[in-house]
Amino acid sequence: MSIPTKLPGLVAAVAVSAVMAVGGAGRVHAAGPHKLAGFAGLASDAYWISLMCGGTKAARAAGSTIEWYAVKASNDAAEANANFEAIKVSNPDGVVYSQFSGYLPPAGWTEGFMAAGKPVVATNALPADKSYRPYLTLYRSAPATEKMEAVADAIIAETAGKGTIAVLGGRAGLGPAFEVRWTPLLDILKKKAPDLAVTDIQRTDFDVNKANEMVSALIVSTPDLKVVYTSSGPEGQGAGAAIAAAGKRGQISVYSFDAVPALQDLLRDGTVKMLIAQPPGLIGEMATKAILAWLDQHPNGGAVQPDTANQDRMIPTMLITKANIDSPEAQGYLYKDTCK
Repeated sequence: MSIPTKLPGLVAAVAVSAVMAVGGAGRVHAAGPHKLAGFAGLASDAYWISLMCGGTKAARAAGSTIEWYAVKASNDAAEANANFEAIKVSNPDGVVYSQFSGYLPPAGWTEGFMAAGKPVVATNALPADKSYRPYLTLYRSAPATEKMEAVADAIIAETAGKGTIAVLGGRAGLGPAFEVRWTPLLDILKKKAPDLAVTDIQRTDFDVNKANEMVSALIVSTPDLKVVYTSSGPEGQGAGAAIAAAGKRGQISVYSFDAVPALQDLLRDGTVKMLIAQPPGLIGEMATKAILAWLDQHPNGGAVQPDTANQDRMIPTMLITKANIDSPEAQGYLYKDTCK
């Protein structure tokens, strides 16, 4: 038996191994309150905590509840599978399914909920194969491609187009949907700053300690290292800690995805120069509201049909700098490590 990490302000749930079918097809719904469930990513990551907090806030505001299931380690496929099983056993009225690190639900899992009148709303990137779309709708952060020109210009201005940039790229095998976090940037830098060298993509498995170790080694082996570009919050945190420990603040800068609390602090002290922030709290809130709205609009139940007209709903990213981190606009993009 696997027990997901209990998160501050959230309801933890126990993942069990028994197999049960999703409850009755075409189920009739009470007016509320509704009992929802959510499959999220890494329990210790502020992105996922923020997403879960947003969903919890929306459920509570409607007088309903949501139980979240999140893995303790990014490469724990066994726990992810146990969480899928536990959600099925809990027989919720609807499910927020958040794609993470390639974990796909078992065959028929999503279809079973939808056929039984239990809406599944997805978040984050999903497989490029659009035949895999058995959910009501999808809320995700818009690709940051349109922001990459500004990131590239900032890096070039800081480095004068010289030296070396290291890229930390999470886990191998996540494909173009994740690699778009850095490939457009490197294409722009190659054209605008051909003398700026790029290291091989460093794979950290989204682990703070691995990122710290890799960047510490790069600092020693790469004397002209000027920038570390990281594709996730844990990687940015580990890179920033390595730079600070080496006494290289002001000589090597971090540019990173995800405005996690540790990176907010490093942005304020100058170690981090720019954050590409997604809106996880808003994503979780909107996904949960979409489930509740469907349930309220379909009290007689019936199979859930995908909202094909508005299935892919994207929310723009925001570039956070020391100059705008305290602005009202930025507050919705700053990740939290607790729901309090």
